[in-house]
Amino acid sequence: MVAALDDLNGIETLREQVACYTEFPQSADSTNPELNARVATNATVQANVDSALSFLHPALAQLPTTVLDTVVRERPQYAGYIRHLVATQAHVLSPELESTLATLAPALNTFRNIRRQALRQTWTSAPSPHTGTLTRSTL
Repeated sequence: MVAALDDLNGIETLREQVACYTEFPQSADSTNPELNARVATNATVQANVDSALSFLHPALAQLPTTVLDTVVRERPQYAGYIRHLVATQAHVLSPELESTLATLAPALNTFRNIRRQALRQTWTSAPSPHTGTLTRSTL
């Protein structure tokens, strides 16, 4: 289990880096179609990773507390994650259901993503004639 958590930690670190590299340029210019396409592609890839890893949380949550305690002793940096596993044990779904929900994540987040993009586009880069600072569009 320790090896699985080490691997998961590496995957999550890489996912964060990829998300930053794809989303940061787009946050500076949300009107650029190439950057928007990159963010959309990343969301699809992230959903595929979520789906592929969706079996892990239910499997780990079903482990006996003694095994989880051993992991905390061997890797104290995972203590918070183990606490989360224990706290959510009663609410864990079947691996099939977890996989289905992970696959649907991009569709379920569509409205939030559209809203976020719309909010970004309401900022204008035109300086205010009075202060010379950026102003919020009245759209």
